[in-house]
Amino acid sequence: MKKVNSSNVDSIHYEPLVRKLTVVFKNGGTYEYHDVSPDKYKELESAESIGGHLHKHIKSSHSFTKLRG
Repeated sequence: MKKVNSSNVDSIHYEPLVRKLTVVFKNGGTYEYHDVSPDKYKELESAESIGGHLHKHIKSSHSFTKLRG
């Protein structure tokens, strides 16, 4: 897991072979987002606002699985 500078997101992890993004939120929730391209992950990783970018570009267009929280 990679810690990120965000008010809502604690850390992120990406598995390129299965195109899976795991996000741990500071409120304790953990989600896996499916079929996230490597380019989308790189954009998220370098975004000025991790939470805003996640909401606008990933939550709205990728299915997810809630793991906990």
